[in-house]
Amino acid sequence: MKHIVTVLALCLLKMGFAQNQDLKISAENAFPEGLAYSFNTNSLYTGSMMHGTLYRAGIKEKGFKAMPVKENPPSALGIKAFTDRLYVANGTNGTVGVFSSTYRQKLYEFTVPQDLGEKEIFINDVAVWDTNKGYVTDSFRPMIYEFDQEKGNALHEWLNLDDTVIKYQSGYNLNGIVLTKNKAFLIVIQTNTGELFRIDTKTKKVAKIKVSGAPLRNGDGIAIDGDTLYVAINVAGKLAKVELNSDFTNGTSSIIKEGLAFPTAVAIGKDAIYVLNSQLDKAGQDDTKITDFKVTVLPKS
Repeated sequence: MKHIVTVLALCLLKMGFAQNQDLKISAENAFPEGLAYSFNTNSLYTGSMMHGTLYRAGIKEKGFKAMPVKENPPSALGIKAFTDRLYVANGTNGTVGVFSSTYRQKLYEFTVPQDLGEKEIFINDVAVWDTNKGYVTDSFRPMIYEFDQEKGNALHEWLNLDDTVIKYQSGYNLNGIVLTKNKAFLIVIQTNTGELFRIDTKTKKVAKIKVSGAPLRNGDGIAIDGDTLYVAINVAGKLAKVELNSDFTNGTSSIIKEGLAFPTAVAIGKDAIYVLNSQLDKAGQDDTKITDFKVTVLPKS
């Protein structure tokens, strides 16, 4: 009996190790920025900020492989998965591309209106509430955009933030964005201040979320699981967990992982939390040659 118990314990340890094994992205100077988990395919997706190549990894696989997409986005930042589709924010290009994870081709593209083309724009992250419907943050321009295929291919100005409690400053402002489970609120993080905000999707009222505990300055990508928010803190190389109250007005933050390599995104799967180590702080440096990037796999706590 003792022998059987020992063997069982070793098997469980091996299973746990396999489930928590980091996933590699082997692509020279790819500098992936966004990360999405798809319940539909039980896979993770990321993309290169530098050249837009999209990558996929099945949860049981050891690493990512480039997706043979017919038309890659020019640059891949925030990525969200919804049913069989990927929604990819394209930064200074002012677009959100929609790709089929099944047929691996571009289906649609939402674009900031041309009359805003001369203004500094940085489409950073996406929250999706239905097929081809969602919200987008702009890190340089104080605006939340909305996209809805039924209304055309424009990123419509949904909420001007000038008269709200969100005050844009120099640097990167609004970044990660998620929808609460009941779709009643958007939660966004302002990278340069570390502040979290709740936006009512019906009234568009904006309120600052009062957070105590670990600071969230340089918070980048975020992910939500019920009342728990996860924040990738890029410069500090940390992952924070924020326990929110039921109406998302208050929260307590704590650091649950340190030693990450400039993490820019976090995704929540069925049994694990996935954190993207982008190493973007090394991008653009002379003679930079990084051949491997990784996604850290953590158990759900």
